Amino acid sequence: MKIKFPVSTLLVATALCGALPSQAQLGSGWVSYSPTKKIHLDNESGLQTFNWSAYQSVCSPACADYTYTSSDDTEQFRLFDNRTNRAEIRLQNEYSTGSRQFEGYVTIYAPLEDESLMQIFGSSSGATQMMIRGYAADGGSLRGAGQTLATGIYGVELRINVIHLQEDVGNKIIIYVNGIKKAEIADNEAVTNYHKYGNYGTLTTDEAVVKWRKARFFRDGDAPSTGTVTNLALNRPVTATSQPQPENPASSAVDGNTGTRWSATGYPQSLEVDLGAVYVLDHSELVCYLDRAYQYTIQTKTTSGGTYSQVVNRSSNTTPGSVAAPITDQLGGVSARYVKINVTGASGYTGPWASLSEFRVFGSNTALNASGSTTLLAAATTDEAAKDAATELVVSPNPVSGGLATIRYVVNKTGRIRLAVYNASGQPTLLQDEHKTPGTYVATWNTAGKAAGLYIVQLTGADQRSTARLLVK
Repeated sequence: MKIKFPVSTLLVATALCGALPSQAQLGSGWVSYSPTKKIHLDNESGLQTFNWSAYQSVCSPACADYTYTSSDDTEQFRLFDNRTNRAEIRLQNEYSTGSRQFEGYVTIYAPLEDESLMQIFGSSSGATQMMIRGYAADGGSLRGAGQTLATGIYGVELRINVIHLQEDVGNKIIIYVNGIKKAEIADNEAVTNYHKYGNYGTLTTDEAVVKWRKARFFRDGDAPSTGTVTNLALNRPVTATSQPQPENPASSAVDGNTGTRWSATGYPQSLEVDLGAVYVLDHSELVCYLDRAYQYTIQTKTTSGGTYSQVVNRSSNTTPGSVAAPITDQLGGVSARYVKINVTGASGYTGPWASLSEFRVFGSNTALNASGSTTLLAAATTDEAAKDAATELVVSPNPVSGGLATIRYVVNKTGRIRLAVYNASGQPTLLQDEHKTPGTYVATWNTAGKAAGLYIVQLTGADQRSTARLLVK
C-alpha cells in the first residue's frame, strides 16, 4: 500500500516523518533484543493465539488478519467487522525489574475510532498499565496516559517511543511522539509486565486498519536527559513586515512578557522567528493584545533560502488569545528553524492593528544535528519517498474554499473501488462505490456549506489504499 498526498500536504508530511532522528532509540545504554512474537486474533469464539508467521487470519470470510511485509518491515493489523475486536502482536518479554523501550512508526487510517495501538500489559488494579489509543476526533488523534498526544494524523506516520522504568530504576513510563516527550506517568506497581501492539478495541466503525513499521525493542538503558519541550522562540531574533511604533517592536512578541507587544497597522502582517537551529516542533501559543481573536496562518522552513510550508491555518479563527488561555496549535513534530506567523484579520475587532503580546513556539530543546537527523528525508523514509513518484491520489485545489474539490486517482487492479471523504469526527461521505478497471479517474466533491477544517479523502479496494488530507477554508 502507498499513502499519497497532494503536493501541499506532502511537504508537511515529509517534514513530519523525514525529520525524525535516525538513531534507533531514545536515551543511552540501550541493548537491542528480539522477544518471541505471538499473533493474537479474535473471532466469534474469542481470543485465538498463533505462532508468528507472515500472514494469519480468522473467520470465514476473514474478520481480522495480520500481514508482515519484509520489503518495508511493516506489520499491518486489520479488523473488518464486529465479529472481532483484535489483531495484535503479543511480545513474550515479561519483565518486573529494569528498563524497557518500545519503538515503532505507526500509521492509522480513517475511519478508525477508539482502538488500542500499543499497551504495557500488567497492573495490580487492572489488565493494562498504559495504553496508547487512536481516535477519529480532530482528523485522527492519538491519546495516552490521560493526554492527547497528537492530532490530524489519519494517514500520517508517527514515530512512537515508550520507555518503561520499573520500580528499581525510576518508577515511571514516558511516551515520546516524533522524538518529543509528550506524557509521563508514575509506575509504583511491583508487577510483571509485557508489551502488545497492533489494533485492539471495540470496533465502532466499519473497519480499522493500523500499520506499525520497524517495531524495535530495547532493554537496560536510560531515558534521555534532554528533549523536554520548551519555548524555543523566547528572545530569539525576529523580523516583521512592519513595526511603526518604536515602543512596540517585533522583539516584544518573543520577550516572555505579556505586558509588552508587537504592533503593526494594516493586514496582512507577518512576524518571522529564527530559532537558531533546526528543532522538532510540538505546538505554538499565541497571546493577543486585549484578548483579541486574530486570524492567521503559521508557516515553517528549515533554511533561510528554503520554501515555507503551511502547518497551521486559522484564517477563520474566532477564538480569543488571552494570557490565561492562549490560542494553541499542534505542530505535529515538524522540523524547522524559521517559523512565520501571518496575521490576516480578526474576529470581533474592527480596528486596523495586528498586535501580538506573545508568540511562543514549543519543541524539543535538543537541536537536530547536521549528520543525519536534520536530513528532511532521513534513512528511515527514503524508500517511502521514492514510492511517491507514482501518485495514486491527488486533491486540488488544496486548500479549497466553498467550491468543488477535484479528486484524481489511479486504479492499479480491476476490482470494486470505494472513494469517501471523512470529516474530523470520522463520519464518511461516500463519493463512489463501484467496479473499476485499471486507469485514471476523476471525481469531485462540493465543499459548499461544509465546515472549515481538515478532511480525509480515502481510496480503498482492489488491493490498494490511498489517503490524502484536504483542508476546507
